Amino acid sequence: MNIEALNSQFALDGHAAVVDFQGLPAVQVKNASASAVISFLGAHVCSYIPAGQKEVLYLSPKSLFEVGQPIRGGVPICWPWFSKNPDDESLPMHGIGRLMLWNLDSITAEDAGTTVVTMSLDDTPESRKLWNHPFHAVVIIKVGRKLELFIKTTNTGSEPFKLSQAVHTYYRIGDINKISIDGFDGKSCLNKAVGGSDFTQHGPIRISAEFDSVWHDVSGSAILHDEAEGRTVVIEKSNSNTGVVWNPWIAKCRALVDFPDDAYLTFVCIEATNALEDTRVVQPGETFELTNSFYLK
Repeated sequence: MNIEALNSQFALDGHAAVVDFQGLPAVQVKNASASAVISFLGAHVCSYIPAGQKEVLYLSPKSLFEVGQPIRGGVPICWPWFSKNPDDESLPMHGIGRLMLWNLDSITAEDAGTTVVTMSLDDTPESRKLWNHPFHAVVIIKVGRKLELFIKTTNTGSEPFKLSQAVHTYYRIGDINKISIDGFDGKSCLNKAVGGSDFTQHGPIRISAEFDSVWHDVSGSAILHDEAEGRTVVIEKSNSNTGVVWNPWIAKCRALVDFPDDAYLTFVCIEATNALEDTRVVQPGETFELTNSFYLK
């Protein structure tokens, strides 16, 4: 991908340009409301900084930026399956979308403080080896006072397919011991950190050990209170009835080569998902859209 040629087609004064970011092409956004970096690899948001604020996303300094490998941190898009592939566990964890270079379709502006970046992905002979379905996927990212993501999956084939997915956002925090998360009180989850047992939350979530939960029947907002940073993040979604909260804690963090050993202290993942019973069936010619957004309150 030739960055100069891409800029001649897509760069938008006062809003965005294509740059080299960690050896890969990316859209760098800077408008009146915020700045952001969106890698072509996985249509992956690597940075989001509202004007006058600190970075909202955690991006691992040890992350690989290689086609075929996921970026660790930011906003990974797990697509078209979440977690292990239900039919073949040898296939890539969390699908193929985050492993591939996406096409840049457009950069537009809604106003001086809102930039819209659209990327797309179509099936290829290579993708068919891993997921044998025709598709057209579009990710629309609005960078403004909010960061908004719209993931649209169209079935361009003649047979229905199952779709599970996640917006796997890593929120940067001051101290994992000084956060709480609202929005899950009274909700049940599959607690993967303790062998897949069922668990019901009472009160706000606080994290003091490995935390890996897939929540049932959660379609509303979540609120991340970050005492150490003195800020609150409001997280909204639609067309998602499940969600995930994840922190690997000490041992798992050390075991993952693309994390610093102490990374678990400075992030938490709060994810909008279509998982478990919320897996969707997309009929031929149909489009399913998952949306997720967050902002500082």
